[in-house]
Amino acid sequence: MKPIKAVIVDDEPAAVEVIQMLLQEFAGDIALEGTARNGLEAIQLISRCKPDLVFLDVDMPVMNGFQVLEKFPGMHFEVIFTTGSSEHALKALKVKAIDYLLKPIDPADFILAVEQARNLVVLNRQKNTAGQASGRIQLPAQNGIIFLDEQDVVHILGMGSYCQVHTVKNEKILVSKNIGQIEEKLSSGHFFRCHNSHIINLDHVAKFLHKDGYVVEMKDGTLVDVSRRSKEKLLDALAQHSR
Repeated sequence: MKPIKAVIVDDEPAAVEVIQMLLQEFAGDIALEGTARNGLEAIQLISRCKPDLVFLDVDMPVMNGFQVLEKFPGMHFEVIFTTGSSEHALKALKVKAIDYLLKPIDPADFILAVEQARNLVVLNRQKNTAGQASGRIQLPAQNGIIFLDEQDVVHILGMGSYCQVHTVKNEKILVSKNIGQIEEKLSSGHFFRCHNSHIINLDHVAKFLHKDGYVVEMKDGTLVDVSRRSKEKLLDALAQHSR
């Protein structure tokens, strides 16, 4: 198994040293890719290293740990919070952190949290490998079932109980499932629901435009509406996808 990549984000040098020591002693399979001292450095580090695991302090200068996570809506990494106070524990659970380690960090708690992280990283890798191996979806159409490669889907238009799937071959296939049901079948890393009635394939986005509202122009020239509440998350998704 390839090493699990980790980064440490903490404004206290002593705390960083403790986590480094614990990693060396109890988690030799985890490769430390770098450290950051504040929220802005954290965003740059995570974007550059694409870690599997982030040890994240809550209270830091410039931007706290929760604000850092807001910059990664897809959050394709696991998070272990490290902090000197338990007041943010409930919020940590709400953002789906693996654990919340109080300083000074108890080695037994550290080992348990890292083991949970390791198991989740391995599981996610297996899911991604399975998804890449298939890369195909099956959809109920008017005259039977159609099979499509995900890469051939440009965008999907919701039409009540039905959907219209637009393909790279300029086909418009009517599917007898609503857009929510279709969304569940698609790979989250490649598709984004930018509007109640639209799902786009990030691989096929050519431009983001402010034109009587927000729209994306697909590579085939189609303009797709983007809701105001989805705008920031879409821009983040596009930025992550292009790296």
